[in-house]
Amino acid sequence: MGVSFLFISCLAYCFTSISFQQKVLFTTKFTIMELDFKTSNSTLLVRQNAEMFSMDYDYKNKFIYFPRYHHNDIMRFTYPSTNITLETVLKTGTNPSGLAIDSKFDHIYWTEIGTSSIVRCNLNGTYRYTFPETIRNPFVIRLDLANRLIYYVERRDGIIKSSFNLSEKLKIVTLNERVDCMDLDIDEERLYWITYDKGELKSASSRGNDVQQVISTNSNINNYALRVHRSYILYGSDTKLMKLNKKPGSIPTELYNDKNAINSIYVGKKSFVFI
Repeated sequence: MGVSFLFISCLAYCFTSISFQQKVLFTTKFTIMELDFKTSNSTLLVRQNAEMFSMDYDYKNKFIYFPRYHHNDIMRFTYPSTNITLETVLKTGTNPSGLAIDSKFDHIYWTEIGTSSIVRCNLNGTYRYTFPETIRNPFVIRLDLANRLIYYVERRDGIIKSSFNLSEKLKIVTLNERVDCMDLDIDEERLYWITYDKGELKSASSRGNDVQQVISTNSNINNYALRVHRSYILYGSDTKLMKLNKKPGSIPTELYNDKNAINSIYVGKKSFVFI
């Protein structure tokens, strides 16, 4: 009986994991939406009077976390779920924007552009720690969990590569324009970002060299959202959610169009194995 139950549970979990990876979550100005890659159907998950510029997933406990920029807090909800219930994790400093989950050590990292800080706490909001380093206009943050590295953007200055305690950091890309979105392609060890005012999608190695322009998105406003997913790049071009194959010369396709700008994107990337 125990073996049968374990087998059924594994099948159910694997099905949930596969299903999750077939979907993309994204935020607009006041909503969190879910889009099914296979059917192209979109579903409203959350509606509220708050702007959200990032989100990440806690795979162990199945929570989506996101900061509310003007409400100065971090929220979460169970996902997947048939009944979305929002829970406040903690109050933050001014204007939390970027957020990333350290699943190995059960930490949340986030940026506060209003306080020029990077902050960390436990997944339940306890043991908050503000790193003493002053950071200019931090907006987006990504974690390389395997190598214990942080990548973050100083909005008009550069992309920074840092140790997890921020004791060692290096500007690896100099930015001469405002950048509000960046993602890390772990598999190919490359960074991607979009310039806010010109909509230029660019790429570099994770060391900061080999800078290339991928495409121009032809959008000179509201370039907030970017995620790399396997062989594709997903990005927000003002109100449009777009998909682009990483293969040179590919033409982007539109997945969704909204009345408000696309502010952030999350795609399930992780597979699960139970022993």
